[in-house]
Amino acid sequence: IKQILVGLALDANEEGILKFLRFFAGRVHPRSIHFLHIIPDYHSPEVSAASMKEEWKSGLQLRADLKGILEETAREGIPEEVCHHLTTEILEGNPLEVLLDSVASQGAEMVFIGKHADRTHHGIEPGRLARRVPVDTCVVPDTSSGQINHILVPIDFSENSIRALHKAIALKESMSQPCELTVMHIYELPNFSLYRTSRNPDQWERMIEQSKLEALDLFLNTHTGPHRDAVRSAVVKKDLPGLPQYILHEAESRDANLVVMGAKGHSKVELVLMGSVTEKVVRETESIPVWVVK
Repeated sequence: IKQILVGLALDANEEGILKFLRFFAGRVHPRSIHFLHIIPDYHSPEVSAASMKEEWKSGLQLRADLKGILEETAREGIPEEVCHHLTTEILEGNPLEVLLDSVASQGAEMVFIGKHADRTHHGIEPGRLARRVPVDTCVVPDTSSGQINHILVPIDFSENSIRALHKAIALKESMSQPCELTVMHIYELPNFSLYRTSRNPDQWERMIEQSKLEALDLFLNTHTGPHRDAVRSAVVKKDLPGLPQYILHEAESRDANLVVMGAKGHSKVELVLMGSVTEKVVRETESIPVWVVK
């Protein structure tokens, strides 16, 4: 990852995203980090709150002032030894559309954006961003610990899962301190009442769990190469609706502080499919950063 683009709101505490970015960049050593702040277009129907207009009028309305704040934030957040080439930019317009244009013009390979529990008025909703941006996206809640010592990779055996797994392994291998990596598959039991069989439900459950464990083991043997012994595996039975909630619950219960997930591409059909899980995970995470791999 040579070029990272970071969207900052500047109207809230950015320490969570800066701590995590500082740790992440210290492992992947990007060539450049571009910090972007977007002044929302108040004529847009998406940003119409009167309080927003007043907030920007009272001290942050001048582009020169904003530029100075953004440059100071970047210098204080990212030491030179982590990345010596930092650039900043102030743009105006629809936040999501401007950010997408900036990704293209900067040649960014990864986007970082913060997620603040008490604020969404910057105009970039994390789920929509993860859906539309053409490169990897990392959504970082403001309560992030700023460390990575356990990575959780939910997989569904797809090509997207393989890409996410490979990037998670690469990140783990870049660290000097110990870091756990758990690959997890969540499965749902069929309705046993639809089948005529001599087996009882408990026997079916044990048989299905064993088949999932074997499938996951085969997947890891195939796609982890020499790193197989360093990767843990887990299968989780899904009893209730809501796959995203299962993923986040498992991440929290295992003390994971980064979730790495594959995403679909950008055809119309794939956009619909992606929205069912990955998009909801980045919308619902409250404390754990989520890296969406494209």
